Amino acid sequence: MTAAQWDNLPKLIEFSGGYLSWNVSELLALDGARAAGVRIIERIEQELADRNIGHFPPRRKLT
Repeated sequence: MTAAQWDNLPKLIEFSGGYLSWNVSELLALDGARAAGVRIIERIEQELADRNIGHFPPRRKLT
């Protein structure tokens, strides 16, 4: 996965009217990952956060 691919995501969202609906498998493909393990999901969430892209559902904090 290259930073350029992640860096293009905000542009794609803006071009699409400010909203995109992607499932986990699409995010995994963008990341170049095969499975949605804990570390991979954390990496994807960090990539989104680094680009000020929110997502649903947000990570639940266990108390």
